[in-house]
Amino acid sequence: VDVQIQGHTCAHGSEDYNMALGERRANAVKEYLANKGISADRMTTISYGETRLAMPEIPTPKNKNSKEAKMNRRVHFEVTVK
Repeated sequence: VDVQIQGHTCAHGSEDYNMALGERRANAVKEYLANKGISADRMTTISYGETRLAMPEIPTPKNKNSKEAKMNRRVHFEVTVK
């Protein structure tokens, strides 16, 4: 099993900030999973900055303090079974 951890953030910072934040989030999850015994060489990280995959259950944020904005800050996993 290979795991790609995709970091996302919100649309309230600069593009550079959002890209760095997305990567930090993805790396934090990678480190956590590695500490739980998942081999780090089976995991990759990528940052999507403020862009995120279409997820209809999470509406577009109305402002930076809205419930939707808080739910937008996360990572997404893609698991590939070989």
